Amino acid sequence: MVFPIFGKKPGSFLRLQGAFRGYGTGLIINAKDATVQQNFTIAHGLGHYALEHHKDPRFEKNYSVILRDACSAGQTPMELEANLFADNLLVPSMFLQKYLNKYPYATDQELSNIFGVPSEVIYRRRLYV
Repeated sequence: MVFPIFGKKPGSFLRLQGAFRGYGTGLIINAKDATVQQNFTIAHGLGHYALEHHKDPRFEKNYSVILRDACSAGQTPMELEANLFADNLLVPSMFLQKYLNKYPYATDQELSNIFGVPSEVIYRRRLYV
């Protein structure tokens, strides 16, 4: 289940992208994020769940939070795995290759608009197609 959150005070949730509710029972996303970011955050959270990261003893029992700072930019093995899961779920190779064959000069931003994902996802997917 996905629970959107809204900050009551200006800036109160600006750094929050997503969080799991206890033991992976729900995913909280920042409702003020752009739709493409919300799409990625949900897929990323599904990745954590599908990869059973919530069963890892290092995973927080009540909430696990994704912040928007350099320290949490997806450099841990769990975050990289969840990013790859989300990238592949949202931009399957077969469909990306189809668009690249038809529009070889399409920019990451143009493809990001087509797939409804942040342009960073397209950049990462292009590396492996």
